[in-house]
Amino acid sequence: MADAPECIVIGVDNSRWVPIDSDIFRDLCDAIEFYCRAKFNENSDTVVGLYTMSSVNPEHLVYPTGSIEELVAKFPAMNTGSGQVDLLSMFTFGCMPLTQHSLFSQHKNKKKRVVLFVAGLTNLSLLSAEETAMACRGKGIAIDVIDLYTGGPTRYPISNYSYGRNELAALIKMRNDNDGNDNCHIVHVG
Repeated sequence: MADAPECIVIGVDNSRWVPIDSDIFRDLCDAIEFYCRAKFNENSDTVVGLYTMSSVNPEHLVYPTGSIEELVAKFPAMNTGSGQVDLLSMFTFGCMPLTQHSLFSQHKNKKKRVVLFVAGLTNLSLLSAEETAMACRGKGIAIDVIDLYTGGPTRYPISNYSYGRNELAALIKMRNDNDGNDNCHIVHVG
C-alpha cells in the first residue's frame, strides 16, 4: 500500500556555507533529487516545493509540484554563497504552501512536511525552536532536518546566527513531544 500523499516544502541552504560549484552544493542537489524521487515513487500525488533559506535572498524557487524535472531545473538558480541560514524566514514564509489553504487549496488534504537541508549557521534559538515546534504541531506540519554543517561551534556568533545542532535537535524533539508517532527526524551528516 502506498504512503499517503504529502505536500512537502524543502528548505535549501544557499548561504555562504554552500558555495556554488562546491562539493557540498553538488551533494546537496544530489540529496534533494534523491529524496524527491523517493517521495514521488512512494506516492505519485505527492508534491514538493523548493525554498531557499539564505538571509540575503530567501525565495520560493518552485511552488509544490509533482515534476522532478521542474525541481532539478531550478538547482542552478539557487544563488548560493551569501548570507547565513534564515530558518525563521523559512518557517514564516517558506511554509506558506502548507498553511495558506486559500492559495494552495489543491493540497489542503495532503500530509504536510518541511524538510530542511542545513549546512551553515542558523538563527534558530532554543526559544524560537520551541515556538516553531508548537506552531508546526498545531498546523500538523512534520519536520525533517538533514544537518550538513561540518564546522564546530562558533566562538563568536555572527549577529544572531550560531551553530545550531542543539537547537535543531530541540526543534525535532519538541515537535515530536505529545505527537505519539515521532514523525519528525534529524540526521547529522557532517
